[in-house]
Amino acid sequence: MEKRKSIVAGFDIGGAHLKVTRAENGRIVEAVTIATPLWLGLDTVTLAFEETAAIYAGADLNAFTMTGELADIFPSRDAGVAALLDEISTRFPGEKLIYAGPSGFVGVEQATRLSADVASANWHATASLVAKLAGDALFVDMGSTTTDIIAVRNGAVANDGYTDAGRLLSGELVYTGFTRTFLFGVASSAPVRGRLTPLMNEYFASIADAHRILGVLDEKDDRHASADGKEKTIDGSVARLARMIGRDAADLTLPEWREVARWFSAQQLR
Repeated sequence: MEKRKSIVAGFDIGGAHLKVTRAENGRIVEAVTIATPLWLGLDTVTLAFEETAAIYAGADLNAFTMTGELADIFPSRDAGVAALLDEISTRFPGEKLIYAGPSGFVGVEQATRLSADVASANWHATASLVAKLAGDALFVDMGSTTTDIIAVRNGAVANDGYTDAGRLLSGELVYTGFTRTFLFGVASSAPVRGRLTPLMNEYFASIADAHRILGVLDEKDDRHASADGKEKTIDGSVARLARMIGRDAADLTLPEWREVARWFSAQQLR
């Protein structure tokens, strides 16, 4: 029997974040999330790898999932997978495995031939773990940008779609998240002082602003700049929310703004 790896590093290379974990003797001892706006260039991932080097230093095995291949710096998803695999091969000379959905973890060379399985397969990795722990379940995972809704039946992942396109059609991939979703993507209008007010179709505010106003946002979960690039405070979020309905922050009281924010939070879950 192969000896169990004593130190394993896990990576999820997303289009907006790099997530890195370190496990020692089967227990997670450290985890970190770094903002990586991949649409600005592959160097954002390179720099994030450098920033997190202490976490994966000395790892016997490095394991990867990815969704970053869909970033629009790549001409296609296959090209994105190839570019990220090349980055992995360059930076990690030791043993490394890539998650390829139904094929499980595979080496880099095999992953290059399974790009359709490798692309955006992180949801399948997590759902497969849930399937080992629960015979029947509904797995819901909301991230910063998207939400996965996956059925588990008889200890197996019971997905209808696999690719992003297929999962969008099946409803298993919902493009709404806890921080990065812009408000017009949640609702096209909101009740303000008893009148349903149409929203401006502009990126003036995100759902993170609504959650911040409601006091349910942990700031470490909001790692990207605000819509206007200004402070991420309740006052800053109120100002951004106000612009969505053509108003200034002073036009309503803070309790009234909380009601508007609560509307968006509720609409996101409908």
